Amino acid sequence: MRTQARMPMNLWKRAAYTALMCIAATSAFAQSRVATITLGRDPEPPFCVTNPGGQVDIFWDIQHTTTPNFVRYTLQDPTRTITLETQTYPGNTGLNIARSWVVPNGLADGKYWVRVEYWSFQSSNEANAEVTFYVCSESGGLCASKFEDANCNGELDPSDPPVADWWICFETPNDDVICRMTDANGQVCLDNIPVGDYTVSEPQIPGWIPIGPTSYDVTVTAGSQPSVTFLNVRENYCTGACCFYDGHCEVLTENDCVQQGGTYQGNNTPCDPNPCPQPTGACCFYDGHCEVLFEADCVNAGGIWQGIDVPCDPNPCPQPTGACCFHDGHCEVLTEADCANAGGMWLGIDAPCDPNPCEQPLGACCFYDGHCEILNEADCAAGDGIWQGIDTLCDPNPCPQPYGACCFPDGSCAITTSADCEAQGGIWQGIDTLCDPNPCPQPTGACCYADGSCLVSTEEECVMNGGSYYGDGSACDPNPCPQPKGACCYPDGSCLVSTEEECMTGGGQYYGDSTICDPNPCPQPTGACCLVTGECVITTDEDCAGQNGTYQGDGSVCDPNPCPPPVATERKTWGTIKNQYR
Repeated sequence: MRTQARMPMNLWKRAAYTALMCIAATSAFAQSRVATITLGRDPEPPFCVTNPGGQVDIFWDIQHTTTPNFVRYTLQDPTRTITLETQTYPGNTGLNIARSWVVPNGLADGKYWVRVEYWSFQSSNEANAEVTFYVCSESGGLCASKFEDANCNGELDPSDPPVADWWICFETPNDDVICRMTDANGQVCLDNIPVGDYTVSEPQIPGWIPIGPTSYDVTVTAGSQPSVTFLNVRENYCTGACCFYDGHCEVLTENDCVQQGGTYQGNNTPCDPNPCPQPTGACCFYDGHCEVLFEADCVNAGGIWQGIDVPCDPNPCPQPTGACCFHDGHCEVLTEADCANAGGMWLGIDAPCDPNPCEQPLGACCFYDGHCEILNEADCAAGDGIWQGIDTLCDPNPCPQPYGACCFPDGSCAITTSADCEAQGGIWQGIDTLCDPNPCPQPTGACCYADGSCLVSTEEECVMNGGSYYGDGSACDPNPCPQPKGACCYPDGSCLVSTEEECMTGGGQYYGDSTICDPNPCPQPTGACCLVTGECVITTDEDCAGQNGTYQGDGSVCDPNPCPPPVATERKTWGTIKNQYR
């Protein structure tokens, strides 16, 4: 059996078959109803006409204002496609007719149809009516009982009285609805009804509350007579504990309890002790955590109750705040969750940010001299450094290197960093040193002067003193300077331009720097010169030749006289000869 909601009573009444059915119809051509047909049958549905041999009586009465043409009576099978019997009554006849029909052999069980139509001269088909009846080869019965729960225990007891004149409705296997009132014993029965599935229900009546199902599904089989029972209690008749949402209890009727939003605990249940479940809700604690507790337990634990059914997820509790330290060292007062979401480190409830408790981040700090140290920003600034940022490193050194003069071995100077200077083989002179004036020591070398002397000095000094610079690193020992030259006179009177050293080494006599040999400045050697006269004179070879004498050689002497006596070859006077050699 199943329970289902049923239609309101007025719909049951509208759907129920009565002993007499009145149907008024108007022809499609008529402007108003001019005929009504009252059509009935015996037995009424859902009672069966035995198949075969059972008899059904059909009767009708027609009230009309028009002149009839004819009245047609038709009986059809359950499909409404086969006409089992038809009769036409012309003129004024057939307006109040009773017919009996006996079920022949070979018909199927089911619901059969009877139709009566009224046709008039004025408006053709003017009215029609239909009724049904059941033809059954098998039948059974069905009963329903109605009782009142007088002791309010929610159960049918022998002491519970029956309820008379209560409508009970039966929905047949053919979807017809038949409603009957209970008798003095609170019962209504249908006998000789078709077998099949029925729905038995009780329409709800104000002032009564159903206990248990208000509808049953029942199967009727051949020869059976199942029964169903309905139990109701009068509204506001029974009382009991009513539990409310907030956990308090009141003794009320079930109806009052429900209307006030309570949960009825049952008839005759007391409120002392309180049977009602106590509500729980979120309880917020100082540290921001939440627990679902009863209100009393929350207060006893030092929490603040948030109300009935308030959940802890999401957490409704105000979260405590405290210092939140960030990677960059700054501090904000936040909740623990906000701190974590922002990537900070929470220091605890009520931890202050003033003074700043956060560890300051380290990074490279660049100083004026270009060196780097890992410091926090404040310490870097205190040391007049320039902070390079969080987590910056000193390796490799990110600091700009200072510039200064770099002295190179050749005495040149360039403004570079210390590292660049060293890489180029120079010697750095220090931060902010300049190349103007040039601070670099100048290289020295041999400086040769015109007199052939040599002096180690700088190129600048050499040039300023009229010397000739022989190059950086050149030495004066041995002396690389070109020596001055002059005439060198040898004992034989020859002259040769050479250095003084060369002259002296060769046994000559140096006549001085830049002296020349043309004309020859050297004293010529002398020797005996034999003149043609036989006279011997000491003179140079050149002078001897100039006197047509014969030179006897360097260093020859006239004593003894080496000259031969003269030989006369030509007559000349003595005076002529003497004049010749004067």
